[in-house]
Amino acid sequence: MSATHISILKANQNELEAIYHLDDRSSDKLSILFEIDPPSESVRSRKYMKESENPTITYLDRKIDEIADRWPQRPAMIDGFRWAPDARAENGEHVIPYIISRLTAAGNPVTPVIGYDRWESAEYRLALKNIPLCQINGWCLRLDITAIEDFSEPEFFQENIDSIIEELNIDPRQCCVILDFADLSAIADPVPDIVGKASGIIKHLQKTNFLYYTVCGCSLPSSVDKAVSKRDTSGLILRKEMLVYQMLRSEFPADLVKSGDYGVRGPTTTEHPRACYILKFFPYCRDGRRRQNRHLYGRDMGDLGTSD
Repeated sequence: MSATHISILKANQNELEAIYHLDDRSSDKLSILFEIDPPSESVRSRKYMKESENPTITYLDRKIDEIADRWPQRPAMIDGFRWAPDARAENGEHVIPYIISRLTAAGNPVTPVIGYDRWESAEYRLALKNIPLCQINGWCLRLDITAIEDFSEPEFFQENIDSIIEELNIDPRQCCVILDFADLSAIADPVPDIVGKASGIIKHLQKTNFLYYTVCGCSLPSSVDKAVSKRDTSGLILRKEMLVYQMLRSEFPADLVKSGDYGVRGPTTTEHPRACYILKFFPYCRDGRRRQNRHLYGRDMGDLGTSD
């Protein structure tokens, strides 16, 4: 967990192609949280899925093999944010331990991500508790909007944190924390207010001695059409997530707070920038702004590329 920046990626084909072409220096500074989504309807309609007796396993195996091939032997965080908390593969195994087991066997040290939002599910808790210790390369606690809102009741929030630590027998010094604000383009709060929420949570949890904290979010809108008014023009998007990080860095020790983002796509978008344009934004820029070119991101599917 020595990287200085965390990116949450969907592990689609273009993102994997981009990180494969990173130089070693950039790769060493980057920690990736692969958020593997359930198969979309378009994926389910593909021939190999229709012909498979175990389509969920087939889908997951392809994803895992692609990650292992394009991010070989490197540490990876794994989450299944959009799967049902009790989602299982056809063999009866919960999808999260299945992914972690297969990716570990492929040679990647894996850090399981704990979803605060899913912790109330007994099946989800059991799935994480059943991950063998030999397959755990530290932990990552992901505090999404649910957790950030729960912090308005600090005692209730802390009870949930304590429950996670105790049930999973976690050493907080081996667990990082992600404050995930997700789609910042849809949040009306000004940057100082976001900083205040993040700072309050970090100060509250400092006594727990977590390894470090990362603020993640994405200021890019769900569609490029919302960012640039005319075709084949460019525009500037204010990166709230980077401004929040910079302001937190002035308040906390440098090794306690790290930067994070969603790469070059929003958490809810269905657009897939081509690999060569994703690559331009690794490692992250520090000037608080990101250039977005409508032609590069494209309105035509031929420009956007495809995703698995």
